[in-house]
Amino acid sequence: MDEGARQDFAEFVAARSRQLTRLAYVLTGDQYAAEDLLQNALIKAAANWGRIHIAPEAYVRRIMYREQASWLRRRARRRETAMAHVPEPATGGDAAGVTGSACSARSRRASAMTSVSLTGAPPCSSGPETAGRAAVG
Repeated sequence: MDEGARQDFAEFVAARSRQLTRLAYVLTGDQYAAEDLLQNALIKAAANWGRIHIAPEAYVRRIMYREQASWLRRRARRRETAMAHVPEPATGGDAAGVTGSACSARSRRASAMTSVSLTGAPPCSSGPETAGRAAVG
């Protein structure tokens, strides 16, 4: 790329990068992925900048659309990995404490309600609240 084309490309990037970043964010839904998508599109546009004479922004947008569509297709084609053994659920340790505290919080919410629980959460398997709920429900 000669100096004139390099200067022209730098001016284009400075003028249009904000709008192109917004488009990239709309396409990806993630700021970091949007920055990567825009950077890849600008790299491809810079490689062909000498041939882009009409509507360079449309050219870059088309690159971004196609790159994102290709990424989504690759992601959809990925198959799940089969495992030799199914992992066992966690028992004891920190996992039991988290379950217990979540169950306690659910019980407090349920006991605060005067009618049948509307939270949709499954009842806890232990504690005095369960017996009360069984009698009501």
